[in-house]
Amino acid sequence: MTLEELKAEILSKNPEDFVEEHIINAPSQYFTEEQLLFVMDHLSVATGVDIQPEEIVIVGSAKLGFGLFEKTKKDGVILPAFRPFDGDSDIDIAFACPALFDLIWNEIATYARAKPRMPHRMDKLGDYMVYGWIRPDHIPREARLRTFDLWNDRIRRLPVNPKMNRRKISGALYRDIGFLKKYQARGISACKIKLELE
Repeated sequence: MTLEELKAEILSKNPEDFVEEHIINAPSQYFTEEQLLFVMDHLSVATGVDIQPEEIVIVGSAKLGFGLFEKTKKDGVILPAFRPFDGDSDIDIAFACPALFDLIWNEIATYARAKPRMPHRMDKLGDYMVYGWIRPDHIPREARLRTFDLWNDRIRRLPVNPKMNRRKISGALYRDIGFLKKYQARGISACKIKLELE
């Protein structure tokens, strides 16, 4: 899909329909089904959770071919909106697995209950959990959460596997596919509003 075609699809479709057609049910031209199944099997073995094919989805520029929003890198460089997927782009994988989410959520709750103050603040973790999303970068570094650590460590080590083409891979964990769809639709809606103002 060209950039012009992508923008036209965003403008012409209801955000929920766009997400269903172009994110949830579309293949990625940058990450094969075989690679995705390898990740699913690899993470299932690591965590002991039987992740299903419908519970793992490529999102972001690796799915659509373009990064929809402006992004500031750690070094302060600003990447423009609608930049094409390229050699520096990472693969974003969304896990929408209730069993895995609940297991890790329970580990987080156990960790928090052991703290002297209630509620225990964990950076912005709770701000995202209310949307059914556990963001790995907001889990406290000192927290030793068995399942989360196994899941996160395996994702971080995936790029060294030759099957992954040495590309950086990021993982996000959602309570279920419904929460993932709502989050994606919110992003598409915001993108549509910006396009309408151009």
